Amino acid sequence: MSRCIQHCHSFVQKFLEMCSDDSFRGYHWVYPGMYQPLQAVATILVDLCNSPTSDEARDSRILVDYVFSMMEPDGGVVAEDGHAPTPRQLSSGGKKAWDILRKMRRKAWIRAGFDPHLVWTNPEGLSAALKDRTHGRPRILRAWTSSHHS
Repeated sequence: MSRCIQHCHSFVQKFLEMCSDDSFRGYHWVYPGMYQPLQAVATILVDLCNSPTSDEARDSRILVDYVFSMMEPDGGVVAEDGHAPTPRQLSSGGKKAWDILRKMRRKAWIRAGFDPHLVWTNPEGLSAALKDRTHGRPRILRAWTSSHHS
């Protein structure tokens, strides 16, 4: 895995943990409120478009779908901590950015032979699984991979 993609995976994993862990609830106005994982997700999507069958492609798709599963209909990631999500108003630029990422995701999924209309939504307990790291890989990736790609 390239260092760039490795760092993007790490950033997105930390971002998702902050958005789904109740102990960060007091900071959800910052993450995911003010800061969204746009650049990291865009970089991962470019890599998926260029290398849809790479060794890290499956993990990349899982992370991207986890981010997209936490989006509001108008765009933008909201916190997922068992409480009602706080609605987030995106600027027109923010909406355009997420629209571009949706198009990039669609292109990457089609290149890999997946249905771009399906977005994985995390089942119970995945936020806790995100924290459980074994063998250098978060359990969230193994749990979803084994249940959806066996």
